[in-house]
Amino acid sequence: MIKFAIDFKNLSLDHIQWPDKPLERVAVIGHGALAERQKPTYVHWVNQDIAVHCADVDRTQLDDCINGIQKYVIPNDEDKLLCVPHFDLLCINNVPDLHLMTALHYGTYADRIIIQKPQDLNYPLIQRIATASGFERFRRKTVIHDHYRNKSVYAALLTQIPELLQRYGKFKRIMFFLTESKSVSDEPQRAQSLNCGMIQDLAVHLIDLMLELLISASEWSFNPGDDRLNRRIGGDVEMINCVKRVDQTSILGDEVETFAAMDLQVTEKIEFPAGSTNPTHYQHRFNVLVAVGKGLAVEQGAVRDLKSIVIEFEREGFYVVVDLATLNARHLSIDDINHLHGGMNRPLMLISPNPPEHALRGAGGTNFRLWQSLSLGQHVAAIASCAKEWEQPNGMPAYPYQRPLGDLIRELASKNQIRQTVWGDLPPLTSF
Repeated sequence: MIKFAIDFKNLSLDHIQWPDKPLERVAVIGHGALAERQKPTYVHWVNQDIAVHCADVDRTQLDDCINGIQKYVIPNDEDKLLCVPHFDLLCINNVPDLHLMTALHYGTYADRIIIQKPQDLNYPLIQRIATASGFERFRRKTVIHDHYRNKSVYAALLTQIPELLQRYGKFKRIMFFLTESKSVSDEPQRAQSLNCGMIQDLAVHLIDLMLELLISASEWSFNPGDDRLNRRIGGDVEMINCVKRVDQTSILGDEVETFAAMDLQVTEKIEFPAGSTNPTHYQHRFNVLVAVGKGLAVEQGAVRDLKSIVIEFEREGFYVVVDLATLNARHLSIDDINHLHGGMNRPLMLISPNPPEHALRGAGGTNFRLWQSLSLGQHVAAIASCAKEWEQPNGMPAYPYQRPLGDLIRELASKNQIRQTVWGDLPPLTSF
């Protein structure tokens, strides 16, 4: 078991600077599959007369650039790229294990930097950049873009959590699921980007959501009509176990996990009444399950993706479900979800001149903290790195293509590979 101490209070006060002038020039390093998903943003930028400069090491990746974008092949055209007057924004969209090095290399030429999630795959480098003296300016102008935390339904969830904590008690269990029915072999064109494994490809998003949930919704009233507040000020995340498996049809090799289940326990330190002269400090523990994978059904006969957050509260029987795929929620009184955006393009549009009306609607708009700080990102990376390196005594067993996830989790619980006392009573996952 490994613990990660987290100062929720100070992390929640992270100040993320952002351009105080309209964007005029943007540089994008990396124009692969992500560029197709971000095409609406590029179209908006060009229509707003923003000069967009895209660079890639592979000339063929630039063939589908929209009209109006300047293209550069690195390293041949690097001198021409760097002769452009200073960039207002630098977007890092290349392969994850080069994100931080690329940001450091080109960051001098830009006022602000956005790094696509995951911010990098090299944890020691992440930790050093996030803490070392001499990199303060880089940290102030650099943020991480995680499209899952920018989904409108998740932003709406954060606004509801304080009331739910007041009405139904503290967290009891939280489950994060991000699994896809397609296997790696179904998407050979993505093999290179998936070669980092499911922990770095998918689980980092869910760890983000877990920590953001604790930081963004850190205060709640003691009782209705009572002004006294509980405030989460610190705590730790403890990894109890991390189980990894490989799809028997995987084309990534024997050492790359295509499924992972992280069994975590969170201990939160709470201050009550918050801000009083002599507050009481107490601890509360709850459990977290993070399950990610490719080539998995939900249950027998239910072959589909599962992208959900399930939060159970202390009051017996009450839980909420947030579906990150359909952008719907259950047991939540939310009526301002933006169903037109999945989170990838919306924050980029919101910081652009004349953001389109469809991007302004609903929770997660301009009043939402659109980006994640490097200091929070290092905690995400630490937990993911630990999970990635977690040793399994018997290696990584294989599972059959489209094995039901619910069946797999029940098997792990029955063998106490994840705690049977905590996770052995889950209902059919189709209910989530």
